[in-house]
Amino acid sequence: MIDQSIVVYCICDEVCKVLRVRDDIQCKMTTAEIMTFAIYAASACYGDYKRARLFASHQKMFMGLLSHSRLIQRIHSIPDHLWMMVFKLCKSKGNSPI
Repeated sequence: MIDQSIVVYCICDEVCKVLRVRDDIQCKMTTAEIMTFAIYAASACYGDYKRARLFASHQKMFMGLLSHSRLIQRIHSIPDHLWMMVFKLCKSKGNSPI
């Protein structure tokens, strides 16, 4: 699962770079990390963000893991076109994480 999350993060990070997504310098997690977390939660924990946050913190997947409520806010603030681009790339490469 860790290897799959790394691949997903790389795809999310590249999409964010290409589309010039700018994160605030005070952010503890980048948009690519937030997207990776959401995809990890969907694929490994059936969309249960609390369980995914527990597993991710236990496995030290993210350095500055946000609180549950802040993660939800950040996930919902990501524009749809960003999600669509990531899913399109994952599907076309055969690396569909979900």
